[in-house]
Amino acid sequence: MPEPEPVEQKQEMSNRTRKPNKTVTSESQTGDHQSETGLAGMEKAFLSMKETNDLLINWSILLLTGTMGLTIVAKIVKIKDKNSGFVLMGPIWVFLAASLYFASYFKQSLTYQLAFSEFDFPSLNDYLYLQLLFFKYSLVPLAILAFWYLAHRLLLLEEYRKED
Repeated sequence: MPEPEPVEQKQEMSNRTRKPNKTVTSESQTGDHQSETGLAGMEKAFLSMKETNDLLINWSILLLTGTMGLTIVAKIVKIKDKNSGFVLMGPIWVFLAASLYFASYFKQSLTYQLAFSEFDFPSLNDYLYLQLLFFKYSLVPLAILAFWYLAHRLLLLEEYRKED
């Protein structure tokens, strides 16, 4: 019959087979924790930048197609001033096209940076800023066009009331 092993020897073997302790100590907490927090913050920032980019793209496409539709419909509907207010369509379309142009550069840069893990916030921020800036610039002639269109539609309605 084999002799029983001493208790001390069993404890040494169990210490060797135990998994290492993975609790965070105060020494390693500062470096590892900050890098994890930094990565989580960067990921959160990238996601919010992407959401803003997507929102601006959707609104730009909506406004671009809406103003094109208005131009097509205006040829059918008679407006009192012979559609001279549609001169504003040019600046609206140019600014929306510029916004979409910088949106595509933002998407390209973001895809490259995520694929190669080379994060460059300033370039992404510049593209997003330019996209937002041109979108805001398109809202100025769009607001003037909306006022012009509504004013002339109301004048046209008053003429119909006078004729009846």
